[in-house]
Amino acid sequence: MSDKLTCPYCEKLNDIPDDCHEQDEQFETECEECEKVFGFTVSYIRCTMEYILPCANGGEHDFKQIIGAPREHFVNRFRCSHCGEERTINPES
Repeated sequence: MSDKLTCPYCEKLNDIPDDCHEQDEQFETECEECEKVFGFTVSYIRCTMEYILPCANGGEHDFKQIIGAPREHFVNRFRCSHCGEERTINPES
């Protein structure tokens, strides 16, 4: 998807209106150059990214301390860098 619209009448590049995000909905805008109204729809491309999950295959979790605000909420909170599982781990145990 481009961050500009091409007018189908004069081929001038136009900005996409800020309030046009819904996929497959029909929108209208006026060309900044020729001032003709034209329609457009928004569509998104589905992308995937594969990664290993050793902890789902008998391996150990790789827990990393979570840092956030307010700090008190994240004391002793850890998240696995592979699967995202969160745990409270008391260092005294």
